Amino acid sequence: MMIKEVHITSLSGCPRRLELESRSNEMSNLFFAPIHIVPLRGIILHSALEQLIRHGDYTLTKEELLKERMYEVPDRTFNIALKHSKQLLENARTWFETTNFDIKKLSPEVRITRKFNEITVTGQIDAHSDDTIIDFKQSKQVMRKSFLSQLAGYSWLLDENKEYNRYLIFFGGNEPTEVKLTTSHIKTGDELFRTNLLTTYKLINEINSNNQSQFVTKCKTTMLCAYCEFRSICDGV
Repeated sequence: MMIKEVHITSLSGCPRRLELESRSNEMSNLFFAPIHIVPLRGIILHSALEQLIRHGDYTLTKEELLKERMYEVPDRTFNIALKHSKQLLENARTWFETTNFDIKKLSPEVRITRKFNEITVTGQIDAHSDDTIIDFKQSKQVMRKSFLSQLAGYSWLLDENKEYNRYLIFFGGNEPTEVKLTTSHIKTGDELFRTNLLTTYKLINEINSNNQSQFVTKCKTTMLCAYCEFRSICDGV
């Protein structure tokens, strides 16, 4: 299957995952691993924050928190993930009640697409206003390069000629932490994003041109492999 679309988060992610996603329809007879509790907690946190921004409160039901993914997650798994999300949800409410952002001006979970040559690049922005882009993280405060590149990608999707305030908000500690990116962070993120975009575009062309059964991508083994739904069929684990 030809890759015609790529998500912003895939630009700095595992190249083998990109190829596995492109082949997923051809591998329907293979077993895909169930969603791991860590990304499931991230879904719960982001859904709760979206509800807070839209409605001023959140509902902790499986249907409201997982939406279209509720049917692929067993009730027991969801209840365990919800239990382990208690501090995240408390921090989400604390942030909502104490932040200096004008919540009424924020648009949550906005999906934006943009063409890069023949490939469509997509992104799901956690929240943004006319001059600000916000990315929510379930981790403790840490300035990963992938976070900087991700925010740069969202800025590129919205309007690459406009200078946005870029924020990372971390919910993994004892309290939420807002971090406004510095000029240095923004410059680093922009450079990383451009490099990642060009590298991924080249890789997609290689994958789309491959008519062999062998993979063209090398496996990028990291701790994140444990969370990947392709972990049961990939030799990177």
